[in-house]
Amino acid sequence: MHLTKERRCRSVYRRKCVALLSVLFLLLTTVVSCKDQPSDDKTVTDHIIRQYLTALCEYDIKTMNQNSLSVIESYGDSKEINASCKVLAARISWQIEGISINGNAAIAQITLVRPQNFEVICTDALGDAMRQIEQNTERTPAQMLGASIKSRAEKTDAVQISVEIPMSKVADKWMIGKTHTIDGIISEIRTPTAAVYALIGQ
Repeated sequence: MHLTKERRCRSVYRRKCVALLSVLFLLLTTVVSCKDQPSDDKTVTDHIIRQYLTALCEYDIKTMNQNSLSVIESYGDSKEINASCKVLAARISWQIEGISINGNAAIAQITLVRPQNFEVICTDALGDAMRQIEQNTERTPAQMLGASIKSRAEKTDAVQISVEIPMSKVADKWMIGKTHTIDGIISEIRTPTAAVYALIGQ
């Protein structure tokens, strides 16, 4: 009688172990499968928009173009021009107000705070640099102009604007659509910056 009870206990123990292992296996399989599942459209579009706007504020045109259907021209400017463009772009801040998705199309509502007039910053900075050049300082004209642009950018008035950034899902991949406002900001930064450096022979 004692042996029968012992066998029964062992049998019950084995069944419990098998059941427990089955549950653990099921849980592990579920966790792995969840990790393997692609992120939903909301997460993907949010990530791409954040990456795009961060690149805008860093004047990183290459990164902006990575997930964009409309390629922004890369001008091949000098390191001095690019450095000043980065200084100006760094004065931009942004906030995502919302992303609405409808099938394979999406719209991101963005609030941007940006310098009111990049051209005024550059022309005023050129005037500052020219006065310093006349005083025969030891720095090069490009160094003086770069420092003046940075100083002017830090003091400039800012303006808040609302921007809609369209997105499209192409071949199961979300891409940024053409945004005239963002393209315009890049041009507003680069054009006067390149112009003032050209005037001092850089």
